[in-house]
Amino acid sequence: MTDDNGRGILELEGLWLSKGGQLLRVQGSLLAEEYEDEDDLSAENDQIGRKHENGLKNILRGNAREMKQQELADKEDVPTLLRDRKKVLEVITDVPGSFRAQHASGRSGGADGLLAGVMGWEYLLGEMFGADHVGIGMDGMCLTQDCIGGVGFPAGLGDVFFRSGPYESPYFDHPWMFDAYIPDVMVLNIGNSDLTSFNLHSADYNKTLFDLSARFEETYISLIKAIRTLAYPKHPAIIHSERFGYPGLVSSSTPAAIPIFIMRPLLGQLEHATQNAVNQLRADGDKAVFWLDTSGWLDTTEDSSNLDLYLDEHVKPPKWRLTEQGNQRVAIFLHMHVCRYLARDEEKCAFLPHEVYQGKVFNPVEANFDKFLEDEKERKLKKLFWGDEGEKKVDVPVLEKEEAGAVG
Repeated sequence: MTDDNGRGILELEGLWLSKGGQLLRVQGSLLAEEYEDEDDLSAENDQIGRKHENGLKNILRGNAREMKQQELADKEDVPTLLRDRKKVLEVITDVPGSFRAQHASGRSGGADGLLAGVMGWEYLLGEMFGADHVGIGMDGMCLTQDCIGGVGFPAGLGDVFFRSGPYESPYFDHPWMFDAYIPDVMVLNIGNSDLTSFNLHSADYNKTLFDLSARFEETYISLIKAIRTLAYPKHPAIIHSERFGYPGLVSSSTPAAIPIFIMRPLLGQLEHATQNAVNQLRADGDKAVFWLDTSGWLDTTEDSSNLDLYLDEHVKPPKWRLTEQGNQRVAIFLHMHVCRYLARDEEKCAFLPHEVYQGKVFNPVEANFDKFLEDEKERKLKKLFWGDEGEKKVDVPVLEKEEAGAVG
């Protein structure tokens, strides 16, 4: 489900009646006034009667199929039964690709609004594998709480994840119990809304971008750890085997924990903070969380010639969004990373070594040195303008262009 300021996009199978809708009576149908009982079907309704009979046969065949599956579960075919389950993809993002259709065309609601969910990369990725897919797409909502200017202020994406609905909806008052589904893999694309807030309201925060990025990083780490301990402590294959009475009977290729892919935001927003969060989680022992370097996936040229992105001026401030082609490209690139976790035949998926996700082997000494350089740069700037005692200097030196460039 993708939230659009309270309007949800939900994929359903069956008959949809909007509020106040009704089924019209058609002469000769079961709703017609001349038929008060199904047994009163006349000769002209033989076709309806045959369809009804076929429907009953299908129900009986379905019951027989379920009984057959139960027989298999009682015999030696249990491993096959456990393996042949429909897999689930869950996506969390603050810039849903599904918003493309209704904003790019300058229209909202109606058929365009419904098709928007079909055109987003979140939907496309799940459909590539025939997997169920769940999306928590809160456009404009920050990961961090008390995010100035963010949608749903003061709540953050982590708050919505653990509730039954969007902020300020009646469902937000109820916790989500995490028993409706358990994903086989999670993909998170977060950071655009946080960086927008940090840049636009830096004076209100009264903190450096470095401090705000560190706060974003810490919140990201906390969210992943909460997902591991509170939401999905076990892989769905393990839970599936327990429900059938065969705990622990899973494929040797089943991961120990649900794989979580943290994407570098598609335009590089807070790139280092997302990578640092993954590095810290892995250093703490979570080897099933991966960082995806998305650089080069899209054409990031900020002009009208760009076929992957367009500038959405319906929101303030304007935001770059994915076009239909851009959504397709993101889904295709993600396909190879999640393939072994969603495909029915894992052997057909390409093997990707560990280095693909991290870009390079994580070196703690090198990471600490980079952090030292950033801290030293910030310390010198504070000393230059505020002095050693923290009091603002009166005689602030005027920097020439060359010196200013050296400092920056």
